[in-house]
Amino acid sequence: MAENLRTTTYADGTEIPSGLSDEEWSETVEGGFSVHPHDDVEGIDSDEEMVDAYGKLYNWYAVDDERGLCPEGWHVPTAFDFEDLINYLIDSYDNIEYHNIGNSLKSCRQQGSPLGGECDTDQHPRWDYHDTYYGTDEVGFSALPAGSRHSHGGFGENVGIHGRFWNSTDTDPAKAVRWYLEHNSGEVSMGGDVYKEAGLSVRCVKE
Repeated sequence: MAENLRTTTYADGTEIPSGLSDEEWSETVEGGFSVHPHDDVEGIDSDEEMVDAYGKLYNWYAVDDERGLCPEGWHVPTAFDFEDLINYLIDSYDNIEYHNIGNSLKSCRQQGSPLGGECDTDQHPRWDYHDTYYGTDEVGFSALPAGSRHSHGGFGENVGIHGRFWNSTDTDPAKAVRWYLEHNSGEVSMGGDVYKEAGLSVRCVKE
């Protein structure tokens, strides 16, 4: 998918819990989603605008739910799916390497983007300014910095700064794998040290 997931239901139509308090979010072992508070983001005036710009944030229990977070015919990528994407891009594009692959995956929408035109924008969705590690969106992935929700329930001031995405692979009963992009780096990173209660973006991959 070229956009962050926005669904409010599992594939079978069951509603995904939402509106959880910080305490409820940190303690649940069921699927749930959140919308980053729009009051914390200058230039966004409602939850609807936030969802339209950046999608929703899901905990890993929603990712792992047997009812399916993605539509029929799609799935949340595994760590191996993600590695396949990275290897394919590096093998297929002469100008894409490990040190800049994050730039090629990022949306070009950025404050002060050197690319100019529609890429240079203060309007959401967009990345915060950086003069070196700006998105080029060469492959149409258009990754956006939707921020995240902490495992303890709070939200950081991180919209515009980083995009963090779930994989469906877990590493132990408490933690799972994510991959992420930062506004001040051209790389893309993956790690398995994220508590399953965290709220991250989701991209689905077609079967």
